[in-house]
Amino acid sequence: MKLLFLSPYLPAPPRSGGPRRVHGLITELARRHEVSFLAFTAPGEDTNEAIQATKKYCTTVVAVENDRVDRALALDRKRKRGIQLRSLLHTWSYERLIYHQPAFQRTLNNLLAQGDFDIITTESSFMAGYSLPRS
Repeated sequence: MKLLFLSPYLPAPPRSGGPRRVHGLITELARRHEVSFLAFTAPGEDTNEAIQATKKYCTTVVAVENDRVDRALALDRKRKRGIQLRSLLHTWSYERLIYHQPAFQRTLNNLLAQGDFDIITTESSFMAGYSLPRS
């Protein structure tokens, strides 16, 4: 089968709980299936090592920069509080305001236009708000 994973982070190298879990899932699935991976990265984050490591078991690895995530320092307090306040005044949750990005949707649309996937799965509910084709 052809599988597509949508994730808020790259799975390699697996340094913490979420990436370790995804890394384990994908390496096992890649033994019998074709796995593609679409994830967010923080601005300025050096992703070359992570992308190359992920490509060892995924046929396609695409990273989309998201200026609302910052793995190294976390969002500065003022900016984070601003997004949290906005979520109180908005119908979207804080997580949706962080992880729902037009650039990610465009990249997802491009991947979907390139080929059919048998299964599209999201790693965390944060990634479940993207538009997918209807079967």
